[in-house]
Amino acid sequence: MDKTLRFGVVGTGWITDTFIEAASFDKRAVFTAVFSRKLETAQSFARKHNIKHCFTNLDEMCECDEVDAIYIASPNICHSPQAILCMNHKKHVLVEKPFAANLKQAEEMVECAKRNDIVLMEAMRLTVSPVFKAILSNMEKIGPVHKFVSLFCQFSSKFEKFKAGEKFSSLSADTAGGCLMDIGVYTIYPTVCMFGEPKSVHCVGSLLESGVDQEATIICGYEGKSAVLVSSKVSNNVADSEIQGEKGTILINKMNTFHSAKIIYKDGKEEELFTSQYKNDMVYEVNEFIDIVNSGKKESELNSHRNSLISMKILDEARKQIGINIETK
Repeated sequence: MDKTLRFGVVGTGWITDTFIEAASFDKRAVFTAVFSRKLETAQSFARKHNIKHCFTNLDEMCECDEVDAIYIASPNICHSPQAILCMNHKKHVLVEKPFAANLKQAEEMVECAKRNDIVLMEAMRLTVSPVFKAILSNMEKIGPVHKFVSLFCQFSSKFEKFKAGEKFSSLSADTAGGCLMDIGVYTIYPTVCMFGEPKSVHCVGSLLESGVDQEATIICGYEGKSAVLVSSKVSNNVADSEIQGEKGTILINKMNTFHSAKIIYKDGKEEELFTSQYKNDMVYEVNEFIDIVNSGKKESELNSHRNSLISMKILDEARKQIGINIETK
């Protein structure tokens, strides 16, 4: 029988609420601790989710013998130092996307995981979802693939307040924010899972006054095919994303959810690939992470260390090309 995994959480925002809701569908997951810089914030979150322990010191949470694994959902700039601290305490780590603030940090995280012989996984829910797995297993039906056009443009709910002078970590250079790091990664990671490391990366985009990108388009070049990855926090897309092959095209509805996909063949016939999965698709990253820990493996096949490192390498190169400083203070 699979063992229960006792989670501590870092971060008390809506994404952690959603993660805990998703974990309720996996009876192997329990939540025993929460970390926040402010005690009252931790206590309020703990009452909301019936969590026993509250901490304002991450070292102390990692020393708690009722914590087996840590879910990290803090600002991007904090991912690497917090993950490394937790792993050095022999805690398994599930870290929100993007994996780190830059490739150098990501490499240090992977080295730390291997040194401590524990599980480290990026919480990229799309690529462990049933829809994405169905896409992978059906791609041969559309013949040789030559193009992937991935669109994730979503007008930020914070943008008007940002223009009025408010500060947000997702739109700040100090916290490694920006469009590519926040939502562009949803177009990059599936590309890497499907095609691997590109031979070339070209990026155009525009920046906000804060020094991060508000929108960007990446072209990844591969042998015989290319991927066009479009993301924006200042506009919305209505068109579907497409994987185009010689025999047909796979349409993907919404790059941030992967809730449905279908094939349209050259003769016009259509085939639904998958239409039924949990609305809260973070369920699948919870399942994947706990499965890996209980199996004795150290990484996911799809959300692997290699795929996270390649994705981070693309993010670094794309951001540098449009004038973003990727170094951390």
